[in-house]
Amino acid sequence: MLAPPRTLQMLRAATVFAVVALLILTLGPFEGLEARFGLSDGLAHAVAFYGLTLLAFAVAPRTRRTDLAVAMLALGLTIELAQALVGRTLSLPDLLAAAESPKRAGPFL
Repeated sequence: MLAPPRTLQMLRAATVFAVVALLILTLGPFEGLEARFGLSDGLAHAVAFYGLTLLAFAVAPRTRRTDLAVAMLALGLTIELAQALVGRTLSLPDLLAAAESPKRAGPFL
């Protein structure tokens, strides 16, 4: 079932906000911030990408889930590479955590 147009507009705005917030938090000078919330770096990536995947599934109901999962993986890889460019740590476990999230989100939608 498709959501009403106004709901989709609000979800799309929330998705854009979430992506911008994720980029600021992952590329800005906030390394270690997740520890203040009791999360490891990998768990923080998994939670963030799980939420983004759910939003992507909601705002693009006619897009194949596999395509959206690949887009989330590409975003995770891009963020990890960009972190290396801005002087932060490039982490394979973080990338794997981001890659695992779409698999976990799939059964719920």
